[in-house]
Amino acid sequence: TSNNDTGNENNNAGCYFRHSTLEELIWLGGANDDNGDNDRSNQEPLVPFDALLRALIPCPRLRTAKIGTERIPEDSLRLLLASPSFTSLHMLATMDDWIVVCHCLRQTTACLTELVWSSHFTKPDTNTAIRELATAMQQDPHLLRLRLEMCNGYTDQAGVALAESMQRNTVLRHVDLDENGGCGEASGDTRNFMGATAYKALTA
Repeated sequence: TSNNDTGNENNNAGCYFRHSTLEELIWLGGANDDNGDNDRSNQEPLVPFDALLRALIPCPRLRTAKIGTERIPEDSLRLLLASPSFTSLHMLATMDDWIVVCHCLRQTTACLTELVWSSHFTKPDTNTAIRELATAMQQDPHLLRLRLEMCNGYTDQAGVALAESMQRNTVLRHVDLDENGGCGEASGDTRNFMGATAYKALTA
């Protein structure tokens, strides 16, 4: 179709979805996820998925999204998180996605009560990501349930950062740290490297 036709289709979709009773979106990947490229950082965003997401965002009752693909355009992710009824996000996250969500939590532009994150981060990136999340959690007044599925395990530094944030957060009620369960086949060393320092901090 021509660009004009595509624009009209998107506008019509938006008009339809504004009246929709849709509450949950599940998107488990697409063509770009099955191209055999192990370097996920070089994959392009899934354009059809982005168009679908933008059409669904106006749904007044959309509350849950389970997204099994990576590299969602930042502006689309921000719009989704800002939807007033949207409260539950399950996501396979790149570092860019992670930073966007943490920023929205920190600025309280998101009203998430449940966050389930899977990642293939290296251990240094895991430290960076969890420090970002820990800072955001200290500011966020909504999050009740957090599940992290870190495919390459956790570090002592990550455990301490989470513990310190939970000491300051009075809202969070459930935390689940999974070192591989949501990630399929392990992408590296999945042994949990949290040591005595992290366990002592988490116990406190």
